[in-house]
Amino acid sequence: MSGYVKGAENADVKTLISQVQHYASSAAHPLLLPVLILYRELSLDNDKAQREARQNVRELEEALLNRYCVAPAAGYAPREDLILDTIIPELHKLRCKVLWKRPQIWQNVAGRILKATDTFWDSLEQQREDPVMQEMHQTILSRLNFMSVKLEGLESYTQVTLERMDLLRELMNSIIGQVESRLSVEIATQQHRLADASRRDSISMKTLAILGAMFLPGTFLATFFSMPFFDFSGENDAFSKQIGIYFVIMVPLTLLTLGTWWKFNQISVKEVEEEDVSDIERRVYTVEARIMKRIRRRTGFGIGTWEESRA
Repeated sequence: MSGYVKGAENADVKTLISQVQHYASSAAHPLLLPVLILYRELSLDNDKAQREARQNVRELEEALLNRYCVAPAAGYAPREDLILDTIIPELHKLRCKVLWKRPQIWQNVAGRILKATDTFWDSLEQQREDPVMQEMHQTILSRLNFMSVKLEGLESYTQVTLERMDLLRELMNSIIGQVESRLSVEIATQQHRLADASRRDSISMKTLAILGAMFLPGTFLATFFSMPFFDFSGENDAFSKQIGIYFVIMVPLTLLTLGTWWKFNQISVKEVEEEDVSDIERRVYTVEARIMKRIRRRTGFGIGTWEESRA
């Protein structure tokens, strides 16, 4: 009698064939090889992978929620490489790891093997009384029942892990939305301040231009030519020697006028900037409070921000 078995390299088919050959001399149960393959696929490595995934989920919960208050020790230290850009790919990898060899699928496989075992035993007549065959059949049944119960518990364990990962993903989306909202508010606020500054500069320039255009030329000409320093009579066509008094008084007075206007403008700008800063903080905190309320309602976690913890 010959047969054909095909499997991947990690299935370790050669070892399974050697185990089947070990029992070939005493009994020939047709479902022995499928049961060995099932146990090989659902070995302790699969359970270990599920526990490692759960441990990684706990680490992410600790990083995001500070849920497990564990003091740092020699054998334990919190991860410092978890940032927003790495947590989302980490969640994706963990989800793929948990869904690999999902217990629900293997429950169907174990159930079909158990059904095939019962069908084989019901159709068996001559070797049913063989004690070796009976022992082999009972061993296979007990192993399949044990595997079914184990897969049921592992399915519940995996489902809890997936639900916790879904909560973390919703929390990450909320945190990212919060950060983007704060950035949007800050950008809009800075644009508002730039617009106000441009508007104030434009008003100042227009004011100076209008005043200069309206009063400066006529006032300058009328004042300058009406001074007694100029004598346009036919008898004396010359400049007065005291014309320097005009410049001595005019230059300081002009500087004083410009300085007074500059100081007043600086005071006005400072007051407006202080009002803008207070308005920025008030709007940012209002948006943040609304976002945090939404996060608590969606996730059920009492998380806060650095500003709330500082306050």
